[in-house]
Amino acid sequence: MAKLSARGRECLWTLSLEKEVTDSTSVEWEKDTYKFMSDGHLLWKHEARFMPSPHRASYTHSYGWKDKGKETRTSAEVKQLLESKGFK
Repeated sequence: MAKLSARGRECLWTLSLEKEVTDSTSVEWEKDTYKFMSDGHLLWKHEARFMPSPHRASYTHSYGWKDKGKETRTSAEVKQLLESKGFK
C-alpha cells in the first residue's frame, strides 16, 4: 500500500461525515473522510460498521483510500463545498 505522504506531499485538511444508517439490513454506521493533499489531489475513504449476525459479531470495515483525482478548484472551494454537505 502506498503512503499518503508519498512524493513529499502533506495533508492540508481533513473533513469527515459520520452517520447512523437506519434503512439498511446489514450496515448500522458509515463514515466518509476526505483529505486534500498539498499536490492538489483529493483522497476519499469509506468505512462501515456491519450489524452482528448469528454467526459473526459486529465489525468495522475500511475500504481504504481512493484518489478522486487532481482538483482544478482551490482547496478553499473544495472545503466549502464539502462543509455545505455536512462534513466537519
